[in-house]
Amino acid sequence: MAFSYQIRMCFQDVDGEGIVYHANYLKYAERARTEWLIQMGLNNQEIMNMGVAMVLRHVEMHFVSPARLDDVLDINVRVLESKNASTTFEQVISVNGLERVNIKIQLAYVNTETLRPTRIPAILKQKYEESMKGN
Repeated sequence: MAFSYQIRMCFQDVDGEGIVYHANYLKYAERARTEWLIQMGLNNQEIMNMGVAMVLRHVEMHFVSPARLDDVLDINVRVLESKNASTTFEQVISVNGLERVNIKIQLAYVNTETLRPTRIPAILKQKYEESMKGN
């Protein structure tokens, strides 16, 4: 099941021509994933308290068309694949139903003390698997 999060673009999000700065899309994608975790009953601090951090391993972004000042971005989060120590997400950012950016993000899970790869916490793995049933 995909999760959707909305955010309105303001002056801090755009360049001098009123177009959303490209790097900001990664921030919006992370914010949507964070809100999705909260909706599932978890948050980043709880996961870190389990001794696990989520780190970016790989990202692909396909820019379709620009978003602009005052646009409301609809940011969808969907789990594509969840392995033992990584998860791949697809995040589509659209405005009024028109796709602007398509992002594929792979997060790896590491031990917060050693920064070595570690398994996804069981509760998080379960939530990912439940969400994929609706895909």
